[in-house]
Amino acid sequence: MLSPRARARLSGVFQALEGLPAVFGQTIVLGMLVVNGNASATAHNILANEPLYRIGFAIPLVAVGFHLTWALLI
Repeated sequence: MLSPRARARLSGVFQALEGLPAVFGQTIVLGMLVVNGNASATAHNILANEPLYRIGFAIPLVAVGFHLTWALLI
């Protein structure tokens, strides 16, 4: 069993790790597909880059795993 201090530090690590995949997947990856003010161009980019679009949604699921881990540690 981990000491309370070790659990707190480990939960802090997982809390910090939570932000990285969330920002990368939702902002950077999905942001590459969006054309502001042009829905048809955005739809075309999504259809042309479907694997990238799916990865943009899958990566933040890793952030959910990190969030659950640090929540359970607390």
